[in-house]
Amino acid sequence: METLAKTQAGFVLGTLRYMSPEQPAARRSTTAATSSPRIVLYEMVTGQLPFSGHTALDTLHAIAFEETRR
Repeated sequence: METLAKTQAGFVLGTLRYMSPEQPAARRSTTAATSSPRIVLYEMVTGQLPFSGHTALDTLHAIAFEETRR
């Protein structure tokens, strides 16, 4: 019986707005698992998400390459 992996290299999985910068850039990081809670906290404090764009691709680019809004 063949078993399929739930994740594979080259695929981006997750809720786009709550992704860590390491995910779309396909980098490994020990902080990737803790980024979602940080993003939720950022959103609670500021009332906005740290990264956004007009389209999903714009948002993904912002997450991977732009600095977090202050």
